[in-house]
Amino acid sequence: MRNNFIKILANPDEKKDKLVYNDLLEAYTPIAGSRQVYHYQLGYTPSKLVNLKYEIQKKMEITDKHVALYNPADAVEDLKADLGVTDLTPEQIAEAQAEADAAEVARLKAEADQNPIITGMDEPVYQGLKLRDEYPFLNEENCPDVFKVLVSDKITAYKNYAAKHAEALEAADQTEAEDKLYTLAKEAITNFQNNIDIKDELDFYRESNGKVLGKHPKLKNLKIEQEIGEMSEADLVKARQNALKSVSKYGKGKKGENPDKETEWVFRAGLIDQNLKEKFNYNFDEK
Repeated sequence: MRNNFIKILANPDEKKDKLVYNDLLEAYTPIAGSRQVYHYQLGYTPSKLVNLKYEIQKKMEITDKHVALYNPADAVEDLKADLGVTDLTPEQIAEAQAEADAAEVARLKAEADQNPIITGMDEPVYQGLKLRDEYPFLNEENCPDVFKVLVSDKITAYKNYAAKHAEALEAADQTEAEDKLYTLAKEAITNFQNNIDIKDELDFYRESNGKVLGKHPKLKNLKIEQEIGEMSEADLVKARQNALKSVSKYGKGKKGENPDKETEWVFRAGLIDQNLKEKFNYNFDEK
């Protein structure tokens, strides 16, 4: 059964995401119970596919490495090893697999009935582990404070997700209206996605030795600071010209006014001037 999930997740047939979602949901429902998959049965969305994958990988103890290294031949060899045999006909393999799957379904279904709410996310803090162990850079003195803020946001997003997920399950159990279930599911998915977005930022910073991904809004400025800090003198001069043009373009009173863009370009221009002054002795105050 576990190998079947790995096969679907690996998607060797390159199926479209919606078909992968349906395959995962079909395989997951018997071992999770209808209450735990109700909001998935309301229909596919990209966010729900991410959520479903995380729940399944968590429950079945499947890592990204397992998925990346999937090989159909290995599944057969694993089954032979489990059975303690070296020679099986295809029919015997299918029969043995069916028996193993049936036993696994019964075990996992019983487990799901005893623990009806599955959080689905790998959240070390909430499960008693420490994020600071997973992301050692958080312990360093030069760690940007914004990452510590994001860790707090990550924990909050997880707790909110778990709460809304539980509310959705309870509402489904009470046969509430679908619009209420949809709202609860949407709120749960929003918090789930926020948790994942922050995890992506933390993972990237750790694995790139201090580079900032910068897709999360709170890290946009830090990303800009890194980019400008790595520029040569010539690149800074060109970037300054571009920044000044953009400040004018997005400035208030200009056609196509965009305050957010103006703020971003003013920030960029200020950093560029600062780097030119400090690194290359430019003085823009001289007339």
